[in-house]
Amino acid sequence: MAGRDNRVIIVTGASRGLGRMIALRFGAAGARIAVNYLARQNDALAVADSITNQGGEALPLQADVRRETMVDAMIDAVVKRWGTVDVLVNNAGITGDGLAVRMSEQEWDDVLATNLTGPFHCIRAVSR
Repeated sequence: MAGRDNRVIIVTGASRGLGRMIALRFGAAGARIAVNYLARQNDALAVADSITNQGGEALPLQADVRRETMVDAMIDAVVKRWGTVDVLVNNAGITGDGLAVRMSEQEWDDVLATNLTGPFHCIRAVSR
């Protein structure tokens, strides 16, 4: 990415792993990054600090993508801060490691809610 990238980008699940790397890469290019996290606040703050220390802008936002009201509040906070959302990276996800026969119905529901319903909530919210 040559030059400064002024896009507003939301990265879900940005406190660690692939989401962290995506947020840092876009942040280094100059994009304004909403660093979404569920529970790892310190990790999300570290990602946001790294982006701002490189001269970028970052906004850490706690939201459970499984909950539509939390997603709506996250999108509203981003739009209030930067006026728009240009890119959504639906990265938040969980795995139910193990055999399906050993997986509880609650574990299955959590995987579906995070990996399928979560992106649906995010896409719908930014599309408005």
